[in-house]
Order: sequence, then C-alpha cells, then structure tokens
Amino acid sequence: AFRQTFFQESYFWVLLKHPHWQDMLIPTDEQIMSKSTRIVNFFNSSHYWGGQLNGEAKKQGINRKMKQNCKSRFYALVLQSMSVLAYRSPLSHTCLRPDAQKRTNNQTPVAPAVVATKLLNQLVKTVKFMVDAIGNLESRDTTLADCVLELIRCARQMSQLQLDAEDDNTGFWMHTKSVFDHRFHATNTDFHSLSPFLHPMCCKLAVTDASKGRPFEFMVKTALTIAKQWRWGEHKAKLLIDDLKAYNLCRTLFAGGHADGLAWWERLA
Repeated sequence: AFRQTFFQESYFWVLLKHPHWQDMLIPTDEQIMSKSTRIVNFFNSSHYWGGQLNGEAKKQGINRKMKQNCKSRFYALVLQSMSVLAYRSPLSHTCLRPDAQKRTNNQTPVAPAVVATKLLNQLVKTVKFMVDAIGNLESRDTTLADCVLELIRCARQMSQLQLDAEDDNTGFWMHTKSVFDHRFHATNTDFHSLSPFLHPMCCKLAVTDASKGRPFEFMVKTALTIAKQWRWGEHKAKLLIDDLKAYNLCRTLFAGGHADGLAWWERLA
C-alpha cells in the first residue's frame, strides 16, 4: 500500500490498473494441471525419452513441443494444456513401449503419463478465449478501452458456454462461471467503465440503459476524478465538462468516429 501511494504521488499522471486482468478471472483444476506439469517436466528434462517422444510426434506430423507451465499465469497454463492434448497419441505410443515400462539398459522407465483428457479438454474450452484476448492486447498501442471491449467479449463467450453432460465436470463448469462473474465485476473499475465511453465507436453504447451502461453524469464524475489526480485547475475542468457534453452529443469536431479510438483522439489533438 505504501509503495502504491508513493508511486501515485510521484507519478500522478499514471492511472493504475491490473496488468493482466485476464489472469485473475479463471479458476483452474490444480490436480489436472499438476499431472500435466509432471508429464511435461519429465519429458523435457529427459534427453532420451524427450527425444523418443519428439520422434514419435514428428511421425504423426506434430512439430510443436510441449510447453512449460508458469503457475502465476494461466496464459502459460492453457498453452501447456493445449500442447499436452496435442501429444495424446505420441504419449500413448511412447509410454506403452516395453522399454518404457521397466528399466532397460540403465534407462529410467517412463512415469505413467495418465491425464484426464476430458477434464483437460474442458479446461481448454473454458479459458481458450481468454488466451486469445491476451494475444489481441499484446501491443504498446493497446488502450484501456481495448481491454474492456475484450473483457466484454470474453463475458459474452463465457455466458454462451454449453455444458456437455457426458464429458464435462458440472461442478467445475458452474464454479468457473461463478468465479468469472464475480471477478468481472471486481475488475471493472470506474476507469474501466469510462474508457468505452471515450471510444468514438462505443460512446452511445456505454451510456445506454439497454446495455446496462452507466449514466452520462457518472462519466463526467469519473473524468473529473482523473482531472483532479492530474492536478488540473478549475478552468480546465470546466472546459473538460463542456467538451464531454459536446462529445456525448457528437457535436462540432466530435462528430463521426473511427474503429481506432487512439488514432481518432490523436487527430483531434
């Protein structure tokens, strides 16, 4: 808390936000991920068996390698899950070899590479679109509005996820949706709510009742909060209010719009 306060006072123009809000949104199955990690670690650390597995994978047209996991980022977690799923057949062929079952020529036998494929499939299906969102936002030109629009897209896809009664774990499915919904609202701060309003293509959507948007007065209040943090004077604050009113009504220079919100605002500068 002290460091954050010191940072905000020293660099008051910086609006703090979570650097990877997607990483906070999805729960995972620790048991399944632990098994996947053990499999990847074993084959990646074994020169012999890693080579045997990669050779079997190439025979089946698989050129990618299994990914390492990073516990602090489900982005890496999902990439690992996808790589293990892609290696299902090579893993089965390699682990069923006689010399993989017991020590042969002083080679360590392969630990049983048994993964609950159905649950791994469900995990990937549940969070793959979040990984896509991270990829879409990995740019120096990404704005907070871009992040919020991706977050909304993810919420829409999460709401449309269908439960496969035969293959999916119902408890995990319900827990995932519950956690996503809770953290979605926790992540969506006032600054996040303001940002779509400041995107010229989303201005009206952000303040309409149909989309459960915030009222225009809320946008003004939040903008003034930022102006205060940036130490604007009363005169500039009043000009800001006037410009926001004109922008909300699409008047004068604020008429029109562009898909690239940042470029549109830079053109007006």
